[in-house]
Amino acid sequence: NITATERQVIKTPSKPDLTVQLSSGIPSISFGYSALSQQPGINVRIENTEETEISQPIMVYAFTGNPDQNGDGIIDTDNGLLLGKGRIEPEDWDSKGIASATVSADRQLPPGKYIIFVWVDPEINGSDDISGQCDEISESDNISFRVLDIAQIALSPSDEGVAHSPDGVLDFNAPA
Repeated sequence: NITATERQVIKTPSKPDLTVQLSSGIPSISFGYSALSQQPGINVRIENTEETEISQPIMVYAFTGNPDQNGDGIIDTDNGLLLGKGRIEPEDWDSKGIASATVSADRQLPPGKYIIFVWVDPEINGSDDISGQCDEISESDNISFRVLDIAQIALSPSDEGVAHSPDGVLDFNAPA
C-alpha cells in the first residue's frame, strides 16, 4: 500500500528582527537635508529580516558616538551624545520589509568627520517613550555605525550661518 498526500508547507509565526540595512556591506546611514521636516538629518534604511509584519511604531535614534559605552543594551542617558530621533510607522514598511527614517538633528553638525551611531528600537531606562517595544528575535543587531564626513551646512531661509573650508582658505557667510 502506498499512500500519497500533497506536501504542505506550514509557516510558523516568527518575531521580527530589525537592523540597519547594509548596502555592499556598508550600513545605510547618510547625512542630508529632509524636505519633509525642512531640516538636516540622518537618513537611515531599516530592514526587518523576518517575514513578520510590524504592527507598532518603531523609534530610531542617532548619536555622535557610542550610546552604550557599558554594553548593557540600554542607552546611557548621561552621555550627551543624542543627535536626534525619528519614527517609523507601521505603514512605512514596504513589501520587502524595508523602511526609511530621517532622524531630525536637534543640533547642527559643523563640517567634519563624525562616527554616527544609529540604534533601532532601543531600550531607555525610565522613559515613557515607545522605544524598546518591539519584541524581536535578536536585539543585538539593532545598533550600527558609520563614519560620515559632513562637508555641508544646511540653513533655512531665516537662519544665519558661517562655514569655513577645512584648509582655512575659504569662509562662507550666509546672512539671514
